[in-house]
Amino acid sequence: MVENVEGFIDGHPTGDVFRSTERRMKLLQILPSTQRGGNEEYALTIAAAATKKGWEVHAAFPFLEATRSLREDFARSGVRYHPLDIEEKYVRTLQIVRILGAHFIRTLILLMRMRPDVVQLILPWPEWGLGSMLACRTFRIPTAVAFQLVSIRLNVEGLRRRCYRWAFSRFLHCVAVSENNRMLLSESFNLPKEKISRIYNGTRPAAADQGAGQDKLALRAEVRAGLGLEDSARLLLTVGRLSRQKGYDVLVPVVKNIARKFPDVCFVWAGDGEERENLIQALQAEGVRDKVLLTGHRNDISRLMRAADLFVFPTRFEGHPFSLLEAMACGLPVVTSDASGITEIVEHGVHGIVFRAGDSLQFEEAICRALEHPAEMEKYAVQAAERARQFSEEKMVDETLDLLESLKVRK
Repeated sequence: MVENVEGFIDGHPTGDVFRSTERRMKLLQILPSTQRGGNEEYALTIAAAATKKGWEVHAAFPFLEATRSLREDFARSGVRYHPLDIEEKYVRTLQIVRILGAHFIRTLILLMRMRPDVVQLILPWPEWGLGSMLACRTFRIPTAVAFQLVSIRLNVEGLRRRCYRWAFSRFLHCVAVSENNRMLLSESFNLPKEKISRIYNGTRPAAADQGAGQDKLALRAEVRAGLGLEDSARLLLTVGRLSRQKGYDVLVPVVKNIARKFPDVCFVWAGDGEERENLIQALQAEGVRDKVLLTGHRNDISRLMRAADLFVFPTRFEGHPFSLLEAMACGLPVVTSDASGITEIVEHGVHGIVFRAGDSLQFEEAICRALEHPAEMEKYAVQAAERARQFSEEKMVDETLDLLESLKVRK
C-alpha cells in the first residue's frame, strides 16, 4: 500500500511523491531452550520460512554453550539473535515467584526495545515460559504459544493457575501439535478444545532429504565406513536427546539380548543430552558398550536414516515427533512405543511395529520380529512413507504463518 503525499526538496514543493507505508512483518520467536532438540529444529524451520516470505525475524533464548550451534544456524537463516536469560530451573516453591518475575522483566524489556508485530513462544516443556507469556500479555502483543510437548494433564494451582487464566486472552493463543496434546492442554488450562489450534508437526518430502539422489548401496557402504562398521552390519538407529524421556534406559537391557541373537547388529544413537554419561555406564555394566555408537549431535540425520536398517524409538512421551516422521518419510522401517500421540501417526501392523511404552520385554520382541521379517517391514515402510506425506513440513509452515498473520490482524 502507498499513500500520496506532498514532497519537498530544499524547501520547495515537488508535487506528488509516493511513499510506501508497508512495513515488513516483524516476528519474534522466544525459546526457553537450554539444549538442542526437536523444539529448536521446529523453530528454525518456521524462522527460515518466514524470512523467505520477506518477514523480519528475530529469535531470543539463553546464551549458553549448548545453544551455540542453534545460534549459528539461526544466523545462517538470516535471523537476528537476542540473548534472553529465561533458563528454567527446578527450584523450591518460594523461589518460583522471584524467577518468574525475573523472566517477566527480561522479556518485557526485550519487547519494549523490539516492538514485534507478533510473537511465537515455543515451549519444549508445558510449564516453561510463563514469565515470557505474562510479558507478552502485559504488552498486548499477539502471541502464539506452541506447546511441543504435553505428557500428562498438568496440575496447575494457586498463583500459576491465576497467571495462566489471565494470560490466555485474545492476545495469547494456544497451539497444540497433536490431538493428544490438545486434549491435555484443554484439561490442564480449562480451555475449550476449539480455542486451541492443532497444527501437526511435519517433515520434508523424502526427495528433499540429504542423500536422496545417491545410490542406496553406495550410501550404506559410505555411512558404515564413516562409523567404522563392516559393510554387512545391520544398523539400528535411534535419534533423540539423551534423556529419560526418550527411553534409552529401556533400550539398554534390550541391547544385550539382541546382540546375542543377531551378532551383525549395531545400535547407533544420534543425539546428545544430560544422560550421556549415565547411559555409557549402564552399557558398560551390561557389557555391551561396543555394540552402541553414540554419535552426538548430527547434521546428516537423513543420510543415517537412508543407510540404516531399522528405526527404533523407545520414547516414554512425545508431542508429535519429528524424528519418527522423518524416518517414515525416508522409507526406514520403524519400531516405536505407543507413547502420547504416536498412535495418531503409526498404526501397528500397517506402518510399523508399535509396543507398549516402557515395556522392555515387548520392545525386545518387537525388534526381534522386525529383524526376522525384513519383507514384512519393507511393506510397512512403503505404507509409512505414504502416511508421512499427510504430515508435511509445507503444511505445518503454511498453517503456522497463516495463524501468526491472523493474530496480528485480530489485534
